[in-house]
Amino acid sequence: MNHYQRIDTKSISPNIYTEDNLGNVLEKSSATKPIIPGLILKLCQALERVGIIYCYWNSYDQLNRLATGNNDLDLLISRGDMSRFTEILSNMGFKLAHAPVEKTLLGVLDYFGYDEETDRVIHVHAHFQLILAQDLTKNYRLLIEKPYLESVVQGELFKVPAIEFEFIVFVIRRVLKHSTWDIILRREGVMSTSKQQELSYLKSMVNGQRMNEILKKHLPYLSGELFSNCIRALEPNCSLWNRVRTGHQLQSRLQANTRPPALLDVFLKLWRRVVLAIRRRVFKTSFKHRLASGG
Repeated sequence: MNHYQRIDTKSISPNIYTEDNLGNVLEKSSATKPIIPGLILKLCQALERVGIIYCYWNSYDQLNRLATGNNDLDLLISRGDMSRFTEILSNMGFKLAHAPVEKTLLGVLDYFGYDEETDRVIHVHAHFQLILAQDLTKNYRLLIEKPYLESVVQGELFKVPAIEFEFIVFVIRRVLKHSTWDIILRREGVMSTSKQQELSYLKSMVNGQRMNEILKKHLPYLSGELFSNCIRALEPNCSLWNRVRTGHQLQSRLQANTRPPALLDVFLKLWRRVVLAIRRRVFKTSFKHRLASGG
């Protein structure tokens, strides 16, 4: 099934999930597997009704799992809508939680809600900045949140960014996660089969001219040549040397958007891995979110 479908935004109803049709959506989802938790459908309804500017921005290959509540729901929210968004979550029974210190990120809030119908806990990962890179630090920010959100179209369930924006961000994220020298030394440089499939899918769907226009206008420090090299660096037949070189070039071009500096970031990743390993193996402790209100 094609999870990303171009839709004429003028033809979209202002209330996609209304009180009248929400029951029909729930009934339809229960007739086919997997079942979409009512809490997720109601959240989509509330965001649309209030006019929150948002989109689902992570990985398209996980949309089925996300819709069923079996994975984190990564939403990018306009900073101007932050207060209204958190108020909606609170009114729906979601609880704010604090991530472990090792995984705390600026511009990201975690909320958990319980869906009684499916007996599942829904984890909303609310991003107010486009923060990328390796999971233990995520130290690069792309300052394109506004045009990224302005490009959104309605997907089958969530609003999603224009596929050219999604492809650009996907490529940058994956190069930073799989093609830097420290990642390759830790033998984490190979993308999963599902990510390779997603790369091929997005690549086949993008409009090259539109993609180049976005790069020139919003990411002028990334040349067309470098971005093409980034795409090749993610392909299975790319040499190790070209991957490392491309990863280094990308990091250099993104230096102005780095927090903290690249060398300190490498140290933090190594240090946090050591700390996590010691706590798991020696102290047998797990790393869980803690509710801000306790419990």
